[in-house]
Amino acid sequence: MKPETALALALACATLPLAAAVHEFKPSDKIAIRSEPKGFESLVVVSQAADRVVFDCRAAFAKGMQNLVCELPVFEDPTLAGEDVLFEVLASSMDVPGSVQTYLQMWRDMDGAHRFHALKSRTPFTTTGRGGAFARCVAVDACPAKSGAYKLRFDFRHPGRRGGLYCFAGGHVARTDEMHVCVKPKKVKPELTMYLPFDGTATASFAKGAAEPLAAKGVKYAPGLKGNAVRISRADKTFLEYAFTSNVSQVRGSISMWIKRDDWQAGGGRGREWLFATPTPFDLRMGTGALYLWFWEPNRVRLDTSDDCDAYVYNTVLLDGEWHHIVSTWNEAGGSLFVDGAPCYDDVGG
Repeated sequence: MKPETALALALACATLPLAAAVHEFKPSDKIAIRSEPKGFESLVVVSQAADRVVFDCRAAFAKGMQNLVCELPVFEDPTLAGEDVLFEVLASSMDVPGSVQTYLQMWRDMDGAHRFHALKSRTPFTTTGRGGAFARCVAVDACPAKSGAYKLRFDFRHPGRRGGLYCFAGGHVARTDEMHVCVKPKKVKPELTMYLPFDGTATASFAKGAAEPLAAKGVKYAPGLKGNAVRISRADKTFLEYAFTSNVSQVRGSISMWIKRDDWQAGGGRGREWLFATPTPFDLRMGTGALYLWFWEPNRVRLDTSDDCDAYVYNTVLLDGEWHHIVSTWNEAGGSLFVDGAPCYDDVGG
């Protein structure tokens, strides 16, 4: 087999510019805090720095506080009602790895009546504990109809060990279409950056960077279309890692491969099998430009490009024991995914 696995990774890490309708929050804004359980607020020390607000929760966590709730001022925007909305905070832990959850709270409806409803990120975001490396704690959800006033909220959770020094550097709320910026992709001449035949070896037969894998675990080979193919198995915990430097592009690229799926891929009705992924943790992907090509469901392959709207595209791969050709491609304007030449479906809010 010569399954073309030509890699040219685009990792677009630039933050999108803000549109006029984006609600922006700064460290200088007034932030109300409360503890869960109640009664620990006096043990939290809040201090202002040039580019952040620091919350020293160590004494409160040591005494039994589990969560510090932080709320930014109420803002009004009736155009968010019934729309898909992106809400995020820039935050980090400063001593040990911590956990941050992001919320958008409905505060009043269009008639001015008090109305409480909260949207929140699907899972808490894990932060590094390195202080300066702010995590974009981003979520996308649909606002209820007739909502009119909102609060952006973020919670600092007990880190589960000695520690609890957190910081906040800003936040944004906007409709997803307001955060989207149409970028005209630059025309470039295609070139091969890496070729992995997998014909009995995991070493690339051509590579602009390192040809040897950085890690290779549970690798076995099986008959392919021509010669051999690599067999990726959950039972063998197969894992292959290659260097990005010179093998991949940080702007645009394509991955082409042939794949045949055996019974193990559909085992238990589960998908979530990774074909290709960048090092960024999946729960911190939004807004990073990180790329993930994976089986979302047993017969559905998906490409995430990790923009501010958590956009992805997907396609169907039949579980018929036959070879199928998958091509994923991406540039400044987004991603596409083809299976046996058939185009993809797209979605927002993965």
